[in-house]
Amino acid sequence: MKEVLTKHKPRTQLRGQEFTDHSNFKTLETLVKIQAEHSASGLLVNVDLNTDEPLVAEEIQLLHFCTVIATNILLINEIMRGETNSLKH
Repeated sequence: MKEVLTKHKPRTQLRGQEFTDHSNFKTLETLVKIQAEHSASGLLVNVDLNTDEPLVAEEIQLLHFCTVIATNILLINEIMRGETNSLKH
């Protein structure tokens, strides 16, 4: 952990050290997973808060696009219902 922190600015080093000092084992384990994923892929990595597993940037974009598509489908469904109801009257 100290090797990773020494590559950053002093303020970031202090924040990282404070984080590791006040966190539990599971948090440290998650941080290690994130660092390993970033080292392997070279991409930005976030954390899935439900599973504590790393998410690579492409996976995050995929989740975002799925949400946008689902929202659009629901919107189209709502519009179609409105038109169907207006035709009945």
